[in-house]
Amino acid sequence: MLRAPSPIRALALLLAAALVVRALLWSSLLAPEHALAPLAAEELSGDARLYHDWAAELAAGRDPYAGGAWWHPPLFPLLLGRLYALCGPDPRAAIALQGCCGMLALALLFLWTRRVLGARAALAAGLLSALYLPSAFFETRLLPAPLATLTTTAALWCVARAEDSRRARLWLAAGGLLSGLAALARPNLLPFAPALALACAWRPAGALTRRNALLAVALGAALPLAASAARNAAQGEATLICANGGVNLWIANHAEATPYFRAPDGRWTRVEAQEDEARLAASEALGRPASAGEASRHFGALAVEARAEDPLGTVALLGRKLLASFSDVEAGVFDLPQIERELAPALWAAPLPFALLLGLAVLGAFLVQREERRGLAPAALLFGCGVLVALLFFSYSRLRLPTLPVLFALAGAGLTRGRPSRARLAAACAGLALLVSWPDWEGLLEARRSKIYVEQSLRRVHAAPPAAPEELARLAERLCTLRAREPENELLHAAEAELAERRGDLVSRDGAMRELARLLPMRSGDALSDAQRLVLARYATGGLETALRGPGPSPAEPLLALPALGLLEALRRGAREESTRAALDLRLGFLLAKSQVGGDPAATLDRALTTLHAALRYLPRDEGEALAITAPALYFRGGTYDQIAGLPARRAQRDALLALALRDYHQAVQVLHGEPPQRALELAGPALALGFLGKERAAHGVAEGESSARLADRVLEARRARGYR
Repeated sequence: MLRAPSPIRALALLLAAALVVRALLWSSLLAPEHALAPLAAEELSGDARLYHDWAAELAAGRDPYAGGAWWHPPLFPLLLGRLYALCGPDPRAAIALQGCCGMLALALLFLWTRRVLGARAALAAGLLSALYLPSAFFETRLLPAPLATLTTTAALWCVARAEDSRRARLWLAAGGLLSGLAALARPNLLPFAPALALACAWRPAGALTRRNALLAVALGAALPLAASAARNAAQGEATLICANGGVNLWIANHAEATPYFRAPDGRWTRVEAQEDEARLAASEALGRPASAGEASRHFGALAVEARAEDPLGTVALLGRKLLASFSDVEAGVFDLPQIERELAPALWAAPLPFALLLGLAVLGAFLVQREERRGLAPAALLFGCGVLVALLFFSYSRLRLPTLPVLFALAGAGLTRGRPSRARLAAACAGLALLVSWPDWEGLLEARRSKIYVEQSLRRVHAAPPAAPEELARLAERLCTLRAREPENELLHAAEAELAERRGDLVSRDGAMRELARLLPMRSGDALSDAQRLVLARYATGGLETALRGPGPSPAEPLLALPALGLLEALRRGAREESTRAALDLRLGFLLAKSQVGGDPAATLDRALTTLHAALRYLPRDEGEALAITAPALYFRGGTYDQIAGLPARRAQRDALLALALRDYHQAVQVLHGEPPQRALELAGPALALGFLGKERAAHGVAEGESSARLADRVLEARRARGYR
């Protein structure tokens, strides 16, 4: 048997191998031709864009959460803000920092495993981590997963160092401090701090008593948590870390919740708008302005209520979340590393699937000695806490990653040690783990594959210069392959249409009609006249202005084609299911909002009103629906009350439009559609805008003759007073 290399040499070899693997991975993840990892701020979206903007504000000396509690976990943006202050707000600097965090976490994993399970298991654990794609994948995303992984691994190493150190109390305090920092990076790791303290107190290191061990870890963990709580308290909020926990709990447990993020409605899909939406809803429920903490508690209570009303559904949901926690699917809100491999085969440089890692870890659990289990206990508790929190919230790969050191260590033992004494039982348990983990129980890969392919394809289309036809040809070939695999996928039709536009294929009426036949498969009841098809052909070749203004056999032709135009626009922008008439109506709002690029809001709205009022003569819609459709035109153009007041519309219409302009349009449309159209017009003054005044009080104000302008001023004053952006 070969001798184990010296610790320094083994660590150097491990880091060198990891650097080679990461070089291959990063060359694909960051390559422009794959467009898998955004390198420019304008390409960021979701949580990554939020963290980037937050850090950029901090670097400029501004605190976007001044006056209230942090809404999101603060450690990553605080660190990123310091980096941006030095290097400027460049995501590439953040990605470099993430890479350093990943390599340091790998080194600490090796050192911790070597202390707990020995040199061979440590080297194997490090190699397994280097070959595990999410470890490097999330280093190219502006997300706190690498930082959280570094803090948890460092905490485990500090606790292991305390075992044979004369400064055991200091090492335990350092471990506690790092566990507290881990919670500030990812609040789902908050239970790790008390679990670590209890584990260290159960079998205290060295000559420490249980009490001293418990106090050392607890005091260390309390420092960062107390600092966070003190900062929020100074801003008027009694919040430990951040105030979005209640909203996340509700989204994870509402009536139609799944193990992964599933927004109850469109208001909650934009992460940057969730705080406003939560506070607005809580304010309306409470009848007064609600703080971020009050909104969190309100939605936390709604989550408990939703689960209590459906005990059988709760049990089923918990079972699905438990399976998802051990699933081989590396789920992400926007990313799935397994699908990204199909776009960039070089990502197979890190081929280790989670199911195999789990199976090897189960096998290794039969091979560790009793004394070794003591050293593994804190890491096992870390993983267990991660699973328990996932049962309450979501099961995502980036949330699971910081909890995996124990699996890498046990898998390293499973690879390097001999046959276990209970070989059949060990093999059966490892096989069962593989069987449970390997299937995609939620069908997530199939559901997300097309979305990721299309997003990446559209990014490539927009990025490809006109003088690079070979790039577009490769994209066309890829889309052709996808179309053969998923012929009914409308997302792929939309991507192909954008590609055709980019290549200049839509140069004739016949070419446009062929594209439209694919984009708009006619269902029963949706048949279009030749005149309407002509409008759609004009849209495909000349855009919206040409479609709406071009001559035709009938002056009503553009109006009759508006629903189909809405569907076409939705498909081209990536909508997946737009079969209902209501969805077409809402998409029409986006169409109208963009109908005058560069025009002023009043002119845009005036034209939208005129078009829709004319359309009402031909289309079976009432005036309330027309306003619901028109409102986004104002909302997205940033209109004000003064601009609305001079429009050729009745006061009720202007008031409704102002209300909708002040509020996220999804919720405003819900309000309008929740009442009979005439009643909606009566109530939809500025009062309906934002729940600051409360629906009942606002309606009373309108009835008592308070001017619409005054109500609008009150609403805007309330928004500013609560720090809404």
